[in-house]
Amino acid sequence: MEPFSNLTDIGDLRRTLEVQPDGFGYERLSDLYIMAGDPERGLKAARTSLEFEPRNFAAYLNEATCLSKLEFPDKALKACDAASSLVPGDPRPRLERSMIYVADDRFKEAHETLLDLIKRHPDHKLANQLLRHVKHELEDRKKWGVEPASRKIELHQLAY
Repeated sequence: MEPFSNLTDIGDLRRTLEVQPDGFGYERLSDLYIMAGDPERGLKAARTSLEFEPRNFAAYLNEATCLSKLEFPDKALKACDAASSLVPGDPRPRLERSMIYVADDRFKEAHETLLDLIKRHPDHKLANQLLRHVKHELEDRKKWGVEPASRKIELHQLAY
């Protein structure tokens, strides 16, 4: 267990990091900012974490999440690529990539990414749930022959 994982208060963690700066501490701070709905600070903390620990897989995923929420999908996808290069078989970068595509209204790319993820990890519940949503959206678009007003899924509503 990482030494900062038990800290759940942003203020306490920031005070600790002032005295004892640490890459994993900043990664945890990024997690907390993301959960608090503050992607700007989450991004800053993720990038600070990467300064300390350039091979921090979770910090790249946090960076991707924050960049997506700040509507920088291409930069978010690059952060997913960086995470994938560190742990090639892990499903989380592919899942994050598919969620970035959904948030950016790019359902065809999300569909392809999810199919690839599920081929490698057939029992991944969140990927299967998101795939059902994406298929439904693509069917609606084909059925109506037009791009409907975006009904972006609230990704935080999907259970991990």
